Amino acid sequence: MRALRRSTVVAAVLVLLLAVAGTASADQVSNGGTVYRSTALCVNVGSTISNPGGAIESSTTVDSLTRMYVPVWKQWVDCARTWDRPPWNMAAKLQLLVYDFSTSAWGLCRSPLDPINGDGFIYSNFTGSHMFINWNYGGNPPLPPCGTAWYATYSGGFVYNGEWYGGWVPSGNMWFAWPFYAAQAQAQPARPEPPAWLRPDGGIDWATAPSEIPVHDGTTPAGHVSVREAFAPPAAPPSVVQKNHPPIPDGVVVRMTSAGN
Repeated sequence: MRALRRSTVVAAVLVLLLAVAGTASADQVSNGGTVYRSTALCVNVGSTISNPGGAIESSTTVDSLTRMYVPVWKQWVDCARTWDRPPWNMAAKLQLLVYDFSTSAWGLCRSPLDPINGDGFIYSNFTGSHMFINWNYGGNPPLPPCGTAWYATYSGGFVYNGEWYGGWVPSGNMWFAWPFYAAQAQAQPARPEPPAWLRPDGGIDWATAPSEIPVHDGTTPAGHVSVREAFAPPAAPPSVVQKNHPPIPDGVVVRMTSAGN
């Protein structure tokens, strides 16, 4: 599904100033920044968790950028314009993190998106430079999938340029309660600190990361998953992804925007 036209050129000054920056409101928490930077390629990732109608909704954005010559400055500026990539050359992933009060630890809330292509990524199926994916955990009534808790989206975004380049950004925390809990007017627990193994920029500090983190299936623990497996970049090149990737599941919103479309 193609979206509306996106400007070919990203304002160089704004790109130069870009850092991990977050926004928050009563019904949405967002964060974003540059997760990979080189002269040939820059990758920006955005992560959001929101509360439309009481349901948990997560989204991830991925932007591919490259350098541009600025005549007035008489120099090249990195990350200064959008860079269209062929189909299957961009990948986005969202992981729903949940805080377990009984263990004071963050873990993964199992998602219907987990089985996609065996690695959890959704790949671009059109040429473009901007990718957006969205998943609403829904339910009727909308219930937090892993019980009353603090949640966060952990978004991964990668672009292929000979190999996969990119990284991860957390959305920030948001509180979701089951209706019974909310009706009892129980005090909302204090917002927990981010996982200790996240760097200040939101990436993973592999030197301090545990080998495994808990996985929650509904309201009960369901084992553990390797951190390196859960947050690994895509393993297969685009040519293999194109042959093996199954259809995008119903309910997952995917939009691609091209600089020239």
